[in-house]
Amino acid sequence: MKIREKISAAYWGLVDRVGPLVPTPQVIGAALTGVVLGLLNKYAIDLSVVSISPAVVAGAIALGVAYLIGPEKIKGEYFDPKYDAVITPPKLQAVGSTDRKPEIVGEYVGPEDDPNAPGSGLV
Repeated sequence: MKIREKISAAYWGLVDRVGPLVPTPQVIGAALTGVVLGLLNKYAIDLSVVSISPAVVAGAIALGVAYLIGPEKIKGEYFDPKYDAVITPPKLQAVGSTDRKPEIVGEYVGPEDDPNAPGSGLV
């Protein structure tokens, strides 16, 4: 198993076990970026000498963390982690209708076409 797969499996396993207390990959990347840039600043390491700006370091760390953790494993379109099952929604279908095709042109065919109903009729 590759190191990326191990890190990703460990992170998402922790998310499944602990839930919302686990920081997101973005938060982990931002925190690691802050630590690295703080250490570079503390020890006065100037990377601009070799044409590397702090923004490049921050971007590389954030992308590295995102790559290592990887995308969340979704088991299905409607996966419910509570039951560890894929929820398949029922297909929608018409149940029936009270209307029928008009036999005579202008004939009322349903309750919504009742000429005696309130608000109906010609104005």
